[in-house]
Amino acid sequence: MAKQVHLLVGTRKGAFILSSPPSRKKWSVQDPLLKGAEVNDMVLDIRTKPMLYAAVTSYWWGTNVHTSKNFGKSWEQSEGVKFAPEAEKSVARVWCVVPGRPSEPDVLYAGVDPGALFVSHDRDKTWSEVQSLTNHPTRDKWNSGAGGLMVHSIALHPTDTRKMFVAISAAGTFARPSAAALPCTVSAISGRIGRNSPTACRNAMRFSMCIVKRFRWMTSMCPVSTWARRRDTSSQAAMRERRGRS
Repeated sequence: MAKQVHLLVGTRKGAFILSSPPSRKKWSVQDPLLKGAEVNDMVLDIRTKPMLYAAVTSYWWGTNVHTSKNFGKSWEQSEGVKFAPEAEKSVARVWCVVPGRPSEPDVLYAGVDPGALFVSHDRDKTWSEVQSLTNHPTRDKWNSGAGGLMVHSIALHPTDTRKMFVAISAAGTFARPSAAALPCTVSAISGRIGRNSPTACRNAMRFSMCIVKRFRWMTSMCPVSTWARRRDTSSQAAMRERRGRS
């Protein structure tokens, strides 16, 4: 079979797969997938047999992660990405889904609103909450962005299963384990940025996603099993100075 390039697109009215030869000059569009549902994220997992995972929200059926073993022809759902009953809260939306590392082929991560991280150790059959992030000591100071208080980006260290980064709009970027030794140029958003400004919130979300992408290549982490919010005092001072001039 000739090589193909695939572009996975999520919309408020389902998902689409665009395919092209490596030249990318002509594209074909597959029939809509997951019709009638909002798809916030879709990823192709090729760690073993190729599988599609989608973060789906339905007006009728709620929010969940859907799995396809045949490139979108049919879909299965997990038992649900949800908090334990004693938590007395619910998942408003699954925003992103990320396959684990090649060394852990059955692991998936899901970022949700309200600002929480879930992990599956059985390829989307069951999910459990990562409570160390939910119970972070700064949580009472987190603020929702324009789309809600959501985990929108997850970056895993490629080999070390102890290390990962999570970006939350608009609370900041959090590292596991604690990364106090990182240079200040690798930073996070202050929870105060954009508190009363939708535009600043959107900028903070974009900045946070850029930070997470930069974190993919960071390896100098200290072995502590806690989450630390990354902070860059120099950039925060510059932002305060700009606000003072405006």
